Amino acid sequence: MEKRELIKKELSEHIQYAESIRQANSAFCTEFYHPKTGRRITYSEKCTLLDIDLDKRVKRIEKLFNQTI
Repeated sequence: MEKRELIKKELSEHIQYAESIRQANSAFCTEFYHPKTGRRITYSEKCTLLDIDLDKRVKRIEKLFNQTI
């Protein structure tokens, strides 16, 4: 797979993951549904999940670039 295609694929999958975290109806605070478990999570937990996912994807891209050097 070409580097450009891998980067594009990883970014599009990250965007899909971010969109899979749907907002839950709540009168008290902003809550979201966890994409796999379906339980309610807070905004900060959502941000943490997105950071972890993005870090994993960046490491995959870095691994590809390090293999070609």
